[in-house]
Amino acid sequence: MLVLIATYILAKLEKVLNKVVHASIKVLVVGPVALLVTGFLAFIIVGPVVLLIGTGITNAVTFVFEHVGWLGGAIYGLVYAPLVITGLHHMFLAVDFQLMGSRLGGTYLWPIVAISNICQGYTTFGAWYVYKRRRMSKK
Repeated sequence: MLVLIATYILAKLEKVLNKVVHASIKVLVVGPVALLVTGFLAFIIVGPVVLLIGTGITNAVTFVFEHVGWLGGAIYGLVYAPLVITGLHHMFLAVDFQLMGSRLGGTYLWPIVAISNICQGYTTFGAWYVYKRRRMSKK
């Protein structure tokens, strides 16, 4: 999330600098200044804010799993497979790492991920089997 926000800031800052800086020195000024300012903003402002947001998400996930575990597992299992398609499932690694470093000393998300992957594999196998059977019966 930090990288996405920093990239957004960098893009906006570069557009502004391209308008302000004279064409003769754009190549030398725009890139380094945009990177320098974005780096400082990322460390001073964006980083702490994103850390608070990540901690809040981790606390919310932990709360749901500790108090209503079946609901947390159902929601996570329902959301995980579509997130894999888009690649957004990697965002849960941060939650996993925070859970491993917390008082729990482990994560309860990996078993759900394993079951989700196994179900996807068996579904693929089942679809292949049905397809193969239909092809064989037509011959």
